[in-house]
Amino acid sequence: MNPTVRHADILARMLTYVGTGANLVNDAHLAALAVEHRASIVSYDSDFGRFEGVRWDQPPALL
Repeated sequence: MNPTVRHADILARMLTYVGTGANLVNDAHLAALAVEHRASIVSYDSDFGRFEGVRWDQPPALL
């Protein structure tokens, strides 16, 4: 997925809400892409649950 013209605004809003600590900047970038493209994020990283408007699915536990 490529960023759209809305990417910077969506990313800035997400970073304002959750902050820029730890690995949140990269997560916010991926979350913004998902919002822009109406996609879901599938990840074990529970930080994605912190971003408003992001559809986040946690896969089943590994065996």
